[in-house]
Amino acid sequence: MKKLIPLALVALLGSTSLALAQDAFPTPSVQARDNQIELGTISTTGAGEVQVYDFQGGMLGQMLGSTPLVSGANADVKVSLPNPAQGDALAVLVVDGRAVASQVVQFEASGG
Repeated sequence: MKKLIPLALVALLGSTSLALAQDAFPTPSVQARDNQIELGTISTTGAGEVQVYDFQGGMLGQMLGSTPLVSGANADVKVSLPNPAQGDALAVLVVDGRAVASQVVQFEASGG
C-alpha cells in the first residue's frame, strides 16, 4: 500500500532546510535515469540517512532506496535504486530520526 503525504508537507520540509543550513542538500541537478542517484556532498548536524521516495503528482509513494550518513560533511553521496525511477523522486534528509530537509530529484527524459 502506498504511503501518501500531501505536497504541503514536502514544502514544509523544504523550508526547514533554510532554517537549518547545516542540514542541507547541495544544489539539485537533473539525474541520469538509471539505478543510482548522485546527491553530491550532504552536510548534517547528526547521524542519519537519505531516504529516496517515488514522487508523482505531488504525492509521496514508496521508498525506493536509502543510504546512511554520518554527522558532518558526507561527500559523494549516492543512493542505489532497485530499478530506474519512472518519474520524479523525493530525497528526504533524516537526522536523529527527524525529517529535516527534502529535495525533488528530476531525471532526464526517457531516451536521452
